[in-house]
Amino acid sequence: MTEPKVDFKLAKLLKEAGFDWQVNSFWYEGEPEQMLFTNSKERNHNDVECACSAPNLAHAAQWLREVHGLHIICQPHCKQLSGYWFASLYIPKGSEWRFFTGISDDFTSHDTALSAGIEHALKIIIERKK
Repeated sequence: MTEPKVDFKLAKLLKEAGFDWQVNSFWYEGEPEQMLFTNSKERNHNDVECACSAPNLAHAAQWLREVHGLHIICQPHCKQLSGYWFASLYIPKGSEWRFFTGISDDFTSHDTALSAGIEHALKIIIERKK
């Protein structure tokens, strides 16, 4: 089983937020649609105008933790038999943690909750860069 890659929308947000880690997959921004490619060699594909690096969800979440101090937590509902929620925590180095966002809980799988948490964190990073 392989970890799911970020979709094209998340790949574009990661690129805009400054993701520069080396990965072996990338989205090609073509017309009329985007295509996902995988290479045998890892590199930063975000340095090419028509490409966006496509890490897996865990790699993207790791980048948020290590570079920006943002932790995405995804858990199943305790009292329900289905559904997941996510919360984003901001933990600056040498500081106490604090909620960065509220909790969102309308997801059917762990991967969709993690993807939504990553997207939310990236939008905040991008907004702060402006």
